[in-house]
Amino acid sequence: MEIIIYVGRDKFVLDEKYRVIEYSNGLNKRNASEEAKETWRITGAWYKGAFGRPHIISMETLLEKAKNKELFYKNGQPKYALMDIDHNTNRLQGKFGVEYISITE
Repeated sequence: MEIIIYVGRDKFVLDEKYRVIEYSNGLNKRNASEEAKETWRITGAWYKGAFGRPHIISMETLLEKAKNKELFYKNGQPKYALMDIDHNTNRLQGKFGVEYISITE
């Protein structure tokens, strides 16, 4: 399984364990060792709730929302930003704009 996520102009290609195996900056870990692939993984997404508090959703929930075409607010603005673990550091990415998700088996 391969998952492609577009966030603005950035393209993330994930494997079945949600590890980033390709990124639009030229990163390509398709042929890397399993240990090297484990260094960057998408864990889910988040959105701003009431009073700007972050609400976190799992990767499975994000994929379900993509299937149901629920990635945008009613005004057309992207709702979600990605969360990841990069070299053992949990991050909430600040770029809202998960616009498209493609899943291939």
